Amino acid sequence: MRPPNRNKTLLAVAATAAGLALPAGQGAADHRPDPFDTVATVTACQGDSLTVAAQIAPAKGRASRRAVKRAKRALRRATLRVRFEAAPLYGPTRRSREIKLGRTTTARRFFRFSDLAAQSYTGIVRYRWVRGSRTVMSGVIRTRKGRVAGRRGRPTCSLGEGRRPVDTTPPFIAPIPSDSAWRRGPLTVQFYAVDDLSGVALVASRVDGGSFQRGRRIEIPDQGAHRVEYVARDAAGNQSALAAATLRVDTSPPTRPVITAPTGTTAATQPDITWSAATDSASGVAGYLALVRDAQGAIVWSQAVSASTTSVTVGEALAAGSYTAEVTAFDNTSPQPFTATGTGAFTVAG
Repeated sequence: MRPPNRNKTLLAVAATAAGLALPAGQGAADHRPDPFDTVATVTACQGDSLTVAAQIAPAKGRASRRAVKRAKRALRRATLRVRFEAAPLYGPTRRSREIKLGRTTTARRFFRFSDLAAQSYTGIVRYRWVRGSRTVMSGVIRTRKGRVAGRRGRPTCSLGEGRRPVDTTPPFIAPIPSDSAWRRGPLTVQFYAVDDLSGVALVASRVDGGSFQRGRRIEIPDQGAHRVEYVARDAAGNQSALAAATLRVDTSPPTRPVITAPTGTTAATQPDITWSAATDSASGVAGYLALVRDAQGAIVWSQAVSASTTSVTVGEALAAGSYTAEVTAFDNTSPQPFTATGTGAFTVAG
C-alpha cells in the first residue's frame, strides 16, 4: 500500500483550519467542502465572438455556515479581481484585463471576446482576493455546462466562421480577349475581375486615352490596333494598378481575287488556275482556297495554298465539260476569318 504524502496531508489540514479551499491537485481537503460556489460557462458562441460568464458566491448547503464565515473573515477588506481568458485549441490565449469588483464575496460577470479566429475555444476565469499587495485567496475555473444569472451555457465554443481577414490586396482584373490577335469587329471586350475578400466594387476602362467608363464590358467598333486601359477597386478601397492591353480589330474582308486563267475553252485536263493577289487593310491575307466545281456545282477538286501563291495546278484530270474555278482569300481574323471569293468559268474540250 502506498504511504500518504506527508506534505499534502499537512497542507490539507492547514487549509481546513483556515476554512479555505485549495486548487484541485494541490492537496485540497476532502473533509470540508469548498466555502464558495464557482461556475464558469460559455453563454454565447457565434460568428467571431464568444461570451464567458462567471459566478462566485458563498456556498449554500455544501459547506457549513462556520466554514463560510471563516472564509468571509479571512477575506475581510480584500478586493475581488477577475480575469477572463479564451483558450484556443491551437495558438495563443486571449486574455482580458484584470477586472476589479470591489470588496465582495459575490460576483456575476460576463465578458465577450470578439475578433476570434475560427476554431474551438475553452473559457477560463481566474479570480483572486487582494489585500494591499498580497493575494489572500485565488482560484481558477474552466467553463463547463452550467447556468449563470439565468443563462444556460456550454463547456466549449466552436467558431466555424471566425474573424474575416483584413483585406489589403487589390482585385485581379484581366480583359477577355487579352492577346494581340486580330478579332472581328465590332469587338466586345469583357473584363474578368475577382477579389477574394471584400469583393469587387468598381471596374473601369477606356479606349485610346478616352474617358473612363464603368462596367465589365466595353465595345470597340473601329478597325485597327487599340490601347485598352483598365482598373478595378474592391469594397475595402484597394485599387489595382492601371494596366493596358493592345487589342486589334478587323471589320472588313480582303479584296476579291480576280481569276485570270483558265478562261474560255482549254484542252488541258489539269489546267493552271491563276489569280491576282488579294489585299487586306487590317489583319492581312492569311492564304487562299482554290477549287473547281462541275456543271452541277459539286466540288471535284480543291487545295489550300499560302498567301504568297497566286497560281496552282489542278491536281486531278478533268473530264470534258463545263467548270467553274473559285479562289477564296481569307484573312487573319479570329476566331473566324473574313473571306472574299473570285470565280471564273472555263470549259475542258472533249
